[in-house]
Amino acid sequence: MSNNPNRLPWPDPICSGPTIQFQEPFEVEMRTTEFLVPMHVTTGIPIAHVGDDCVAVRNDYGAGRSYYIGTYLSLAIYRGDLGAMQWLVSLLDHHTTTVVRGNQLRPRLIVQDHEVLLAVFNDDRTESHREEIQLPQPYRRALDIYSEEEHPLNGKNCTVQVDPVSVRVLRLTI
Repeated sequence: MSNNPNRLPWPDPICSGPTIQFQEPFEVEMRTTEFLVPMHVTTGIPIAHVGDDCVAVRNDYGAGRSYYIGTYLSLAIYRGDLGAMQWLVSLLDHHTTTVVRGNQLRPRLIVQDHEVLLAVFNDDRTESHREEIQLPQPYRRALDIYSEEEHPLNGKNCTVQVDPVSVRVLRLTI
């Protein structure tokens, strides 16, 4: 639902849902989603603009770092804004180290004490995806926790197929 259902002219161009230009952590564009908050930066570093207006800031606090974005990033991602998703993924890549990676699938390796789970998510709403996931070390056995069926492993590689909007969870044994 739009906050301008009659499509009346906006009194200020910043209210019309302009494109946000991010400069950090890499250059990307995303659309304003629902609202836009221009900022007067007193601390921190401006990282995105609409024209001359700053609309996102990065600030360091001790050993941590925070980001403030003057629009709904999560709603933009939900609505399929590729630029918003690219920005978030680049931010996560910049600040985290992933143990396992996928291309079309989103694998996560969960290690606690002596138990290891490989959860592989398919966020695609229409297509199944099959992908080879490289594991950080070879495992002896992989068991699907739902079907309790053995899943084949090839050294450090595990080929996984996941249905649309679904997950496959494997218990790995060293």
